[in-house]
This record gives sequence, structure tokens and C-alpha cells, in this order.
Amino acid sequence: MEAPKEYTEAGFLMMVAGVLNAITAFIWFLSLFWLCVGFLWAIPGCIGLWQAYMGYQMNQGKLQGQAKTGAILGLVSGVFNVNPIAIIASALAMSKVGKPEVAGYLTGGGS
Repeated sequence: MEAPKEYTEAGFLMMVAGVLNAITAFIWFLSLFWLCVGFLWAIPGCIGLWQAYMGYQMNQGKLQGQAKTGAILGLVSGVFNVNPIAIIASALAMSKVGKPEVAGYLTGGGS
């Protein structure tokens, strides 16, 4: 079974959001490190890298059962990083992953 178009589009949006989240978290990490709270931005940075990797896999058509979880975590990471572009991209990805065709693909195994 071939991946639906919405699934691959959601993967692209997750890649964009993940890269933006990782870059923004790195900037916050460096700028707030001297206040001893910068290390907190390592968490959304790692989430951003994970989201970008998952988005790449989805864009290639590979089945990712945690696609909706990745979009939600990317949305939370974007809010934590105060990055509106990443928030919008993650929200759009989450809406695309929630469509019935994509849900059927995710539950049907996608083989």
C-alpha cells in the first residue's frame, strides 16, 4: 500500500517544524546558559531533532506509528521555544495526520 499524499505532506511539515524547533532551542540554550536555565532547552531541542527525523521518514513514505505523537510534541516544543512558524507547521501536520485516509494507513499497516 502506498502512503497517502497527506501523510507525506505531514512528513514534510514535521521536518520543517523539527528543524526550526532544534535551531530555536539551540539559540535559547546558548543565550540562557549563563543564567543556569539554558540546559532546559536541551529537551525541546532533542524533540525537534526527533520530529525532523520522523518527518523525513514519513516524507519517504515509511510507516511511523507515532506520527500524531510526534506532531503533538512538536507543537508543544514550538510553544516552549516561542516559534510561531514551528507551531503552525506542527498544527498543520497534526491536522493532516488526523485525516481518515492517513488514520487508515497508520492502523492498516501500510504494507
